[in-house]
Amino acid sequence: MLNLKENLALKIAMKWPEYFAFVRHGESEFNKMKKIKAQDPMWKEFMEHFRKNHRSDFTHALAKKLLHKYRLPYSDYDTPLSTEGHYEALHTGGHLKNLLELPDVIITSPYLRCLQTLEGLKAGWPKLKNVKCYKEGRVRERGIGIAIQYPDWKLFYTFHPEQKKYYESLGATAYFYYSFPQGESNEFVKEQRVLPWFGTITREFANKKVLVVSHHLTILCVRANLERLGPEEFLKLDSENPPKNCSITLYRGDPTQGTDGHLILEKYNETAP
Repeated sequence: MLNLKENLALKIAMKWPEYFAFVRHGESEFNKMKKIKAQDPMWKEFMEHFRKNHRSDFTHALAKKLLHKYRLPYSDYDTPLSTEGHYEALHTGGHLKNLLELPDVIITSPYLRCLQTLEGLKAGWPKLKNVKCYKEGRVRERGIGIAIQYPDWKLFYTFHPEQKKYYESLGATAYFYYSFPQGESNEFVKEQRVLPWFGTITREFANKKVLVVSHHLTILCVRANLERLGPEEFLKLDSENPPKNCSITLYRGDPTQGTDGHLILEKYNETAP
């Protein structure tokens, strides 16, 4: 059993935050559109023909109609929350204040849906308004290049069948390694954005309480880096238990785990009751 002095020494030596908490943004207008699209009979018909022959004239004609019907008037950067998303953020703020001690710092993606989520968290937990906040580009959404012009990747592949062929050539882990033209792969976000960002976290926020507002993929990449998940494990997690809108993922720093301490996953994908 460690005494108080030994516990303090371990805490001082720990390089990780006291807690490292993540909130995915609330439902966005894009998330809302995807739900509506999934119930559209035209979309269901398109999906049937896409599976049979994504190069057919009929599939292409349906894709053109759907592209016009579901293209949103926002850039990815400026996509706002839906009405439901604003409510989710407010409700989550009220839950967080009963779950966590007040953070020392808040880090947020600069994308509008994350900034609006943070405002909702502050409305639900007013003390957050007094916490220093930073925008951090390395926790932004994955860039998907020219595919941003299409409201679904299946429409993109209908108009660019050579990209579908290339994707399939990458095998079972294609979704991890593939990048749309002028975009980023999941591997790139994990290795070139999130992993270097940890250097900033350990350098500037050791033993601090850190709250991050970010995106689905960023949270998965955090888990993949901290827990040494390989591509297959990453894809399995994304398929079976992807981060929900306004879900909470929480790591606690344990100074007894190794010379620099270690982050222990306490909660994943928890939403406010």
